[in-house]
Amino acid sequence: RSEIDDYLILEPHVEDMPEINPEAPFDASVRQAIAADDAYIEALASEREAKGQIGVVRSAGRLQLTGTSNVGAIREVDDPIMDSTTTGVSGGLSISQLLYDGGRTSSSVNRATALAISAQANRLVKGNEIGLEAARSWIDLWQYGERLRLISERALVMGTLVDQIGRMASSGMLDRASVDAARRQIVDVKLEETRLIAEHSEARISFKNFFRVVPSSLPRPAELIATDQARIMLASLHESPTLLFGAANVLAARAALDAAQSEFRPKAFLRAGAQSPWEENESTDVTTGISIEYSFNDGGRRQNVLKTAAAGLEATEARFRDIKNNLKTGL
Repeated sequence: RSEIDDYLILEPHVEDMPEINPEAPFDASVRQAIAADDAYIEALASEREAKGQIGVVRSAGRLQLTGTSNVGAIREVDDPIMDSTTTGVSGGLSISQLLYDGGRTSSSVNRATALAISAQANRLVKGNEIGLEAARSWIDLWQYGERLRLISERALVMGTLVDQIGRMASSGMLDRASVDAARRQIVDVKLEETRLIAEHSEARISFKNFFRVVPSSLPRPAELIATDQARIMLASLHESPTLLFGAANVLAARAALDAAQSEFRPKAFLRAGAQSPWEENESTDVTTGISIEYSFNDGGRRQNVLKTAAAGLEATEARFRDIKNNLKTGL
């Protein structure tokens, strides 16, 4: 996968991307086209988002420190005659550390990691698709331009030849059938030239979509990857970004199922806290201990989440098998 990453520019910064220069070598121009494409930029941003999510879910297993502050008044009305109002400020500090949650946090981290790998693989797939289309647009524009040049030269030569045949037919050296046959060939060449002009125009539009500008002279495209290297990559089925994408999604679905199962287990926390009093003559309250939480009834939410996760895993595994079969068929 590292070779593909090197080719696709692993982590380019959008603001630092170079301008696309179609005068640059073929492979460099294709790399720039990939990096500047909106679909690739979107995939890259999604990958960064997925990687950041790993830290978000991992934070649930770390020490939690919370502070509170209250400003207000307390009015005591037990005695209608001697009622009193106390104003003041109080603050509190609490510390909580997760001890056990049935594997929910670890499953969530595993799922986030798998989704990050999936996002990375999706970026590679997008990069391959964009690179293929960009290279194809370059090849099409070049080959239609070359074919137009050749057919124009051919039409010019045939036009001269038809004029000569016409003069020879006028002098009786050739019959009129030869002239008619030559003119029909000229018509065929002109029709082919018209078709190539239309295809060349479409190729220019496609090329401009990827490379922004169309140069006056487009060089012949070189090999993006050596033929021997391409054969090696085709034989390495397990390194396919598409296969990695499917496998990562399966791992994410399995982690989601594990997280759903963990909801049926209790949670244990180590908690400690301190709360300052409203009045100066009162003492500060300090608490510490282990708390255990368990939901006995949630209206069927956990059971439905579990069924959904199981169905999601089954569907993801089926898609992964389909991906493998398609890759094997393609090879």
